This record gives sequence, structure tokens and C-alpha cells, in this order.
Amino acid sequence: MKQEAVNDHLVLLVGKSAAGKSASLMALDKPEGVMYLNCESGKRLPFRSKFSEYTITDPHQVHEAFGAAEGMDNIHTIVVDSLTYMMDLYESLYVRNSTNGMKA
Repeated sequence: MKQEAVNDHLVLLVGKSAAGKSASLMALDKPEGVMYLNCESGKRLPFRSKFSEYTITDPHQVHEAFGAAEGMDNIHTIVVDSLTYMMDLYESLYVRNSTNGMKA
């Protein structure tokens, strides 16, 4: 059986609201190589950035963005902000109105 490569360069930032999670992104090296996926409509970063910023309106776009980033030599970091909002978006779009919530 062929073993898949594992990306061991993953970080999850967790904290209370307004604790500085987004502000901590200012310290990322080479900001022009950061793909920033904003799942929280209307939320802006608390600083000017050189990130490649994208607004996520469907959770499936996050998966598509990861796939697209694999072919972009200039992207070295992907930020999903925030996972909580992405899951809320998924629930509102796909689970609540589903005839089978468990399957959704």
C-alpha cells in the first residue's frame, strides 16, 4: 500500500474573540505569498496586508483554493479565517435545509 505524504506544517490558532488571532498574522514572513481565505463576510483584517485575499461564500471554495494553491509557486502559506465561521456557513447552506441532516 502506498503511503501518502503528510504535511506536518500545520498551525491552528485558537482564542477568545478579539484576543489578537488575526492581528498575529502581521508577523508572517513574506506576506505576498500568503493566501488569506476570509470566511467571515464583512470582517476585515486589523491591518493592511499584502496577502492574496479571497472571500469565501461557500465552504467548498476552501477546498478549491487549496487545490489552486498547489499550482501557485508564489503561495507558501494558506490562512482560513475562521474555521468556526466556515463550519457555520456549511451548516447554513447544506445541513439546515437538508432532508437528511446526518447525511449532509
